[in-house]
Amino acid sequence: MSKKHTIMSLSIEPDLQEKLKRIAKEDGISVSKLVRNTIQKHLVDKDKFTVVEKSDEYSNIVLQIPKSIQSNPVELRRWLEVRVNAIASKF
Repeated sequence: MSKKHTIMSLSIEPDLQEKLKRIAKEDGISVSKLVRNTIQKHLVDKDKFTVVEKSDEYSNIVLQIPKSIQSNPVELRRWLEVRVNAIASKF
């Protein structure tokens, strides 16, 4: 299944563009995907998932799921996937 993306332009410094190109090439992904992943991670960080308990054996994490997506399995799955990836990168 192909996801549709909206095209967006942005203005960045040439050295930042070169750094993005280098990192994307090292990761084997496009610059667009690198930017999308970075933005998603930043937005997830702003959503403030909470680690409510952590021990040597487990961590309990609380997510506040928006009501607007709770009854839509496709949107809920996408929303959760982004947060799972962000949580995994923090551990």
